Amino acid sequence: MDLNEAPLIPIEVGNIFRCSWGYGQTNIDWYEVTAVSKSGRAKITRIASNHISSNDYVVKVAPAPGKFIGNETGYKKVSCYTMGGVQYSSINVNSYSSAERVALDTAEALSVSAEQTAAGAGH
Repeated sequence: MDLNEAPLIPIEVGNIFRCSWGYGQTNIDWYEVTAVSKSGRAKITRIASNHISSNDYVVKVAPAPGKFIGNETGYKKVSCYTMGGVQYSSINVNSYSSAERVALDTAEALSVSAEQTAAGAGH
């Protein structure tokens, strides 16, 4: 890590994280930070996806901040690091997957999207 790099951006309520998962297909789950402890741990809640476009094989989706699905998690450790001048933050969603921060707030989340496998195109 370069000592001249900017300090890491702290996790805040409203940050959006993306989890990409699947075997033989790609699924996208979005999460929104709903609480942050004094020690920097975060509670997250899964949020809905907005459908942007699709074809027979791929669906382009975006996060829908504030449209919560399910319950808030307990406090989770946030991993933060800088690589090549780019800042990254991730949260372990469960024992086998993690989510990476993709937006700092609702306004920035409106410009974020990801592609997932269309229904019937994967396994």
